[in-house]
Amino acid sequence: MEIHGHQKHVPWESYQRAAFEVDDYWRIVEILHQRLSKFDKKNWRVSYKALLLLEHLLTHGPLRISEEFLTDKHVIKETGNFEYIDERGFNWGLSIRKLSERISKLLENETFLKEERARARQLTSWD
Repeated sequence: MEIHGHQKHVPWESYQRAAFEVDDYWRIVEILHQRLSKFDKKNWRVSYKALLLLEHLLTHGPLRISEEFLTDKHVIKETGNFEYIDERGFNWGLSIRKLSERISKLLENETFLKEERARARQLTSWD
């Protein structure tokens, strides 16, 4: 698994498993912090993918992920101000806003986080 590269089809489960390994955990956290702190309107997809991965790790990864990203709450909320509608009329700004609002709620509301983690376990359970 290459975290720095631009692999487009790395399954979320690869990152999820890696997040439970100490060395990989810190590498993932560092890269996500960097990508979130450098939101660039021209290269917004990088930050969008970082938000997607963070949301997945919050609901499927180690519990400590939420504590690690509390310091990024303001940056995550700021990404919600992004506006962009592509040539096909898809509103990416709205998608990012909804995602940033969800992540903010997961970070700020421990009860909601626990509920969403339980829901994710139920959805991914093979029982």
